[in-house]
Order: sequence, then C-alpha cells, then structure tokens
Amino acid sequence: MKRNSFICIVAVLACFGLAFGSCQKDDPITPIDPTVDTADVIDTTVPIDTTVTHIDTVATLLGHWIATDVNQLAGGNFVDMTSWYNNFQLIFEADGTLITTDNINTTEMGWTYANGIVGFIQVPGMPAIDYHIMYISADSLSLQDQRDPNYITTMNFKRYAE
Repeated sequence: MKRNSFICIVAVLACFGLAFGSCQKDDPITPIDPTVDTADVIDTTVPIDTTVTHIDTVATLLGHWIATDVNQLAGGNFVDMTSWYNNFQLIFEADGTLITTDNINTTEMGWTYANGIVGFIQVPGMPAIDYHIMYISADSLSLQDQRDPNYITTMNFKRYAE
C-alpha cells in the first residue's frame, strides 16, 4: 500500500510538471554542465559556509533531512513546488537504505553516492535516479535533478532536529 501511494504521488508530480512545461516553449534553457565540479556551482538559495575547507560528503549526508523548499525550472518557468513536498523527509542510513516519508506515507529504497551524485534506487535492479549535490554542510543539503534540461528540480533540506 505504501509503495502504491508513493508511485501515485510521483505520477501526480510528473503530470504537474508536464502541465507547467507545456505553458511556454520559447525560452531556451541552458543545461547545467555535469562536468563542472560541484564546488564551482553556487546555489544562491542555500547559504554557503565559507569556513569549510573539506567535507566528508557521505558522512555528512547520513541522517535525517526535511525539505525546506522545492522548486522547478520547467520549460523556462520557475515553479515553486514546496507545498507539494509538505513534510517531505529523507533518512540516509549507512547501510545504503534510504527512507522517504511525508509523515503519512513511508517508502524504503536504496541509495548510492559517487562523485557528487547521490542516486535513489527506487526499484531494485533498475538504475538509480541521480541527484547532483549542489551544496552540503552539517545542517544544509541541496539536491538537483538534472536528467531533463527542460525540468530541473532543486530540493533544499535542513537537518531534522528531533
């Protein structure tokens, strides 16, 4: 039941993204070059801690995160999707388990990390959905889905304080 609810939510979000993407096709989007080192990419929606000289990304990624804002650049239009992700949380465990929840539905999947990219393995045996880590610190995380340059989704999180 939980898996079906998660799939339903993902399908609704995909339809929502397609609806906004069809509104305007005139403005070209310059895709983000994935070969650029993530240290050179600045996400202005997340404050940057200039005192950090080295971050153990995997160690910092582990733990409980709650979404603060989610936006999408869809077909050249900026869409604030934060209300769709109300109470959306990620829990990264050291054994490769990722738990996603909105405090109503909870789904367990796997995750991987390599070269500044965290992959969500939603279906065992299928390729992971890759999210670029745009910024990470002890208490802030910014992920960006760059699979389709027409629909770039940025999710910002803060560490969940229980």
